[in-house]
Formats: sequence, C-alpha cells, structure tokens
Amino acid sequence: MEKRKILFTGFPGFIGKRITAALLKADADLEIICLVQEKFLSDAQKAAAQLEEKIGTGPGKASRLFVYKGDITDSHLGFSDDLYRQLTQGITEAWHLAAIYDLAVPESFARKINIEGTRHILEFCRACQKFDKLIYFSTCYVAGNRTGLIKETELDEGQGFKNHYESTKFLAEVEVRKAIASGLPAMVIRPAVVVGDSMTGETDKFDGPYFGMQLVSQLKWVPLGLPKVGASLAEVNLVPVDYLVTASIAISRRPGAVGKTFQIADPKPLQAFELYDLFCRWITGKPALPISIPPKLMEWTLASPLGRWLGAPKEVLTYFNHGARYDSTQTTKILEGTGVKCPDVREYLPRLHQYWQAHRQEPGRQAKA
Repeated sequence: MEKRKILFTGFPGFIGKRITAALLKADADLEIICLVQEKFLSDAQKAAAQLEEKIGTGPGKASRLFVYKGDITDSHLGFSDDLYRQLTQGITEAWHLAAIYDLAVPESFARKINIEGTRHILEFCRACQKFDKLIYFSTCYVAGNRTGLIKETELDEGQGFKNHYESTKFLAEVEVRKAIASGLPAMVIRPAVVVGDSMTGETDKFDGPYFGMQLVSQLKWVPLGLPKVGASLAEVNLVPVDYLVTASIAISRRPGAVGKTFQIADPKPLQAFELYDLFCRWITGKPALPISIPPKLMEWTLASPLGRWLGAPKEVLTYFNHGARYDSTQTTKILEGTGVKCPDVREYLPRLHQYWQAHRQEPGRQAKA
C-alpha cells in the first residue's frame, strides 16, 4: 500500500494541532509535512516536538511530523523549485486550514491569504503525481447575510457579507468548487463557531461566545441584573473542537465524501437569549432581565471606547442577531455508523465556562476586542 504523505496548513493553530495529532495516532505509517509561515516557525517546531513526544514518535523513533518554512501567498508556497517538485512527487493528500479568521480584517490582507493562498494550494494539489484528496476548511459563514435554512449544497445565492472574512472565504470556496468541477478530488468542511473541548473545556483563545462571558463579567456589578442583548430567537451555532476534529477525520475517510460539502454544525443549537441567560446566571447569579437592548444601540456601544472596556468587538454582535440555521444533513448521513456525533451543547457549555473562569486572566488567552 502507498504510504500516505499529507501536506498540512494551519499548524500550530489550535485546530491544526489536534487534527495532526489525531491523524498520526490513527495511522502509524503516515507522514505530515506542515507548511508554516516564518514568523510561526519557532512555535511550530516546539509544538511539533511536544506532539511527537506525547504520541510516541519522538526521540528514539523516526519522526513523522515535519515543519517546513513556507508561504501560501507565494505561487510555489515559498518552497524552492526543487523542494516543490519533490513534494509533488510524494504528497498524496492535503489539509488546508490556514486562513485569516479575524472578523475585522482589511480586505486586501484577507484576499491575499484566503483567496490567493487557496488558489496556490489548489495548484499544488493539481501538480501532485499521486494525489488522492484535498480536505479544505471553509466556514458556515460563507452564507453571509442569508437568513433561514442554509443547506450544505448551496453556496452562491447572491448573498451579501457582513465582513471581509466572510466574503473572502466565500470566494475561496468558489475556487475549490471550480477545482472539484474540473476533476480535482476534494471535499469542503464548513465549521460553525468553534469552541473549546467538550470534555475539558480547553481552548487557546477566548473569542466568539467567550466575548459574551467577558461582557457579562464586566457588568456583573449592575444591581438588578442585565437586560437581554439582541435578537433572542436567533440561533448561535457552536461546535466543540473535539467534535470538529473527529468528524472531519471520519468524513475524510468515508466513501463518497469527495466532491461534497459538510457543515459541521450543531443540529440543536441554543438561541442567543438562552446562551446569554446562562452566562448571566453563572456569572452574576441572576437571570437576564426580560427587557432587551436594541441591537443598533449595543453595536454603537461596542464600537465606542466603552466597548474596549467591555471586552467584546462590535463585529461579534452580528452573529448573535443573525437568523440563519445551518443544515447538516449530509454530515449526519455520512457519519452514520462511525459513532461520531455532535455533543449536547447544554451538557458541555458549563465546562467551557469553568475553563474560561480558570484561565481568563492568563496572558494571551483573551482575544482582542
């Protein structure tokens, strides 16, 4: 059997570290080549050494996780011509996670990383001589400002976008869809909002819904309790990182996955008010008040200097007010028989909160507002 060699982007990110570890554990003959920007090279090398030692491939055993300096914005991925050619002769699979995820990212920067970088990865995959498949990580939020049910089979429905992150990830997925149509074996993974581990609560950064915890914590001194924020019926779709990892790997190995798109989303998400009310009860000891702050007023507040003190960027508010539901029919169907399913958010959310409480003061944990 041909040895699998994977090109991987997005290491040493939180999701990337977990996926590479799981892949190496599952296949003793697998080799992974991580393409890493120069500024992250030292951190990646340390993370790779720690990971290999943890899973038993470290000192005394042949290494199977390699860190190469590269750059997805370069047409040859920052590799020399000889190395590029050598890799295209051996790589059989690619996982492309590297992207700019900042909701406030400037358009030119987002286009360079998310769109041009994806095009260069696609060109590399086409050049590989023994290529089996590409697993491309998109996002549920390529749906932009669409509301209602968002299906996995849909992409370009004439939607607008709330920020450059969404628009550039949409255009990048368009490129992947074109490549699939022209014969490249690839599949698309669209995560919803990724949070910490459902069993331990562990995460690298406190962003997304954790901004809600921070906001409530800053206002917990309000004597009568806190009013609702935004649209109470809007769903906030969270997926724990461990489910994203196990589901993505399981899907990548299933017959019939190539050519399809899979939304890794919670089929039974909480509504925004339910989530906010839980934060209020845990942090202030009181339920949220039945009155609501209008979304526009809250957005203005978060855009003001007061917003920095509150610790939540105005961009995140739109994800608590947006009436979209993310269908995961294809995901559920292809995972049948694997034992992999999305954990109940009501069961693991307390662990996320406990981890946040224990670690929120640590340097580098809190994402910038």
